[in-house]
Amino acid sequence: MSNTLILAFTGGSINTLVFIYAYNMKYNQVINMYSVGIEIMQGISGSIGIILTVPLVSIVTSVLLSRKNDALNKL
Repeated sequence: MSNTLILAFTGGSINTLVFIYAYNMKYNQVINMYSVGIEIMQGISGSIGIILTVPLVSIVTSVLLSRKNDALNKL
């Protein structure tokens, strides 16, 4: 599942990469572009979201399942 999300982020930035390649931009121009900064921020925030989602969902699921088991044991 994480591979799919990583490929989705990469697919979203392909337009920017093609744009940069088509215009033969220099390194300084590429680094100073707003779209490159936005792509970097989206990649970082998306990675943080992916990294935090799995442990948080695991914790919530374990709490809910333990409550369900406790309720079943009381019956």
